[in-house]
Amino acid sequence: MGLFSDLPAIFTGTFNEGDVVSVTPVSGSPRDVSGIAVFRRAGSLAAVDEMSFATTDPELHMGEADSGDLDEGALVSVHPAALPVEQFKITARYPDGRGMVRFTLHLV
Repeated sequence: MGLFSDLPAIFTGTFNEGDVVSVTPVSGSPRDVSGIAVFRRAGSLAAVDEMSFATTDPELHMGEADSGDLDEGALVSVHPAALPVEQFKITARYPDGRGMVRFTLHLV
């Protein structure tokens, strides 16, 4: 156990915003996890009908210890408070080397 080994759990617990996140590994059973779903609108610009807007793929941030069996193709369901459930597939996995993993998601 390192000095900062509890930081991923603290980070995901603090910034979760009340979303319930369920994951289903490609060959496994569904389970609820502590994670942070990010749906910001920034990144690449696209021009449509003389209007520009920015979009990016949604992301899920989790502690590496909770995400060992999650990889490309796994399903993610996000249950935001008082909103409909949204379903995604993991498109890429990016460990940060410090105990956290960032997944990019694609709406199913």
